[in-house]
Amino acid sequence: MSDERPYPKKDDALFKGDIDIYLNADISHWNKDLSGYAKGYKAAADFIVDGAIEGYRSFDFNVSYIVFPVVFLYRQYIELRLKKIVC
Repeated sequence: MSDERPYPKKDDALFKGDIDIYLNADISHWNKDLSGYAKGYKAAADFIVDGAIEGYRSFDFNVSYIVFPVVFLYRQYIELRLKKIVC
């Protein structure tokens, strides 16, 4: 597996919709409630952890690479839940 990613080209779109509507994110309602943000951080952290558990034998993977990103995501989740309680 290579870490190389192609550089963006001048005409590449940073954001674009997809034909499959389930691949498009609707974030218009999230400013009203921190719960959506919190759920997103936790879901992302769970997704990474589950993927690491399932795939660590499948490819050259060092769990040390994801410790801090996963801790950051769970910390953000906790912070947003606490803000919801306090505010």
